[in-house]
Amino acid sequence: MTMEKLDVKAMIESVISDLVSNQPLSVIFLKVQAISFYLDNQEFREWFENENRGYADLDKIPEYRIYGTSVRANIMTFGGFWRDYTIPVDQIKDDFVRNWLNKIKLNDSISSIESSLENSTEQGVFVRHLPGVVFSEINKILQQGCHVEDAWQEISRTAFVNTIAAVKSKLLEFFLKLDKEFKNEINFDVMSEKKVIERIANQTINAGVVNLGNHSTINANESTIVGGQNNSVFINNEIKGEIEKVVAQIKEVAESLEDEKEEMLNELARIITQLDKPAPKTGIITSAFQTINGILMGVAGNAATPVIIDGIKHVLSLIGG
Repeated sequence: MTMEKLDVKAMIESVISDLVSNQPLSVIFLKVQAISFYLDNQEFREWFENENRGYADLDKIPEYRIYGTSVRANIMTFGGFWRDYTIPVDQIKDDFVRNWLNKIKLNDSISSIESSLENSTEQGVFVRHLPGVVFSEINKILQQGCHVEDAWQEISRTAFVNTIAAVKSKLLEFFLKLDKEFKNEINFDVMSEKKVIERIANQTINAGVVNLGNHSTINANESTIVGGQNNSVFINNEIKGEIEKVVAQIKEVAESLEDEKEEMLNELARIITQLDKPAPKTGIITSAFQTINGILMGVAGNAATPVIIDGIKHVLSLIGG
């Protein structure tokens, strides 16, 4: 074996050790940059450069960096000003705008993502303000006389945590491929058997198996993890109880209405159906709550409406909607 391969082998083992000890990726990437220089692997080099510098081409962003999001806005009305209003995005007619608003592509560098996490709270969310060009589409679904003053997308802190976990997993995936190139001479004993790979990929969350693409299932035990629009999540009993409390409040109001009653009860049925499943789809729950929220904003004179709207906002924050 040449000295060059011996050096690369040692660097790879060092990175594996850093991953096990949960060192920051911004530190690990300094070593990975050196490995990338020596390895004639275009796939690895391109992936590393994108993660290290950020994705300039949004079409190349991998699934583990794409997440469902909620849209909120400050809205001027004839009667005053609505702050932090949840926009029922599914009511937007334009397919392109609706799909664009329903997700966020994280194109930031991995060091930027880690830095954002370090400066955030455990319950924090991240905000990206929307360009004014989409305000007109949002205005179309608001009551007459209302218009958007400011709008933004919100994404759960958990999305950043999951992105880091996915990058660590991807690193190890590449190293397993390199294991074959080095004819099994890369020493994985430092990891106390290869099964620890799964643990490393998930060590930034409480427990479970994470697949961050759309249509994926996440087993997170007591964690609340949010991914694509069709992702499923095992929701813990505490969060389920919060959702059920808001559902009961909405049902009480819906029974007192006439024109809106049927539509609201249908949306509640969608939520209840998901809650009865082992792995509820948060995209469906979010969509139903957003629709109900839009209906309630058009219902005047009901004293319970502001309380319920706050409740909807609360449960959507819990499930990342």
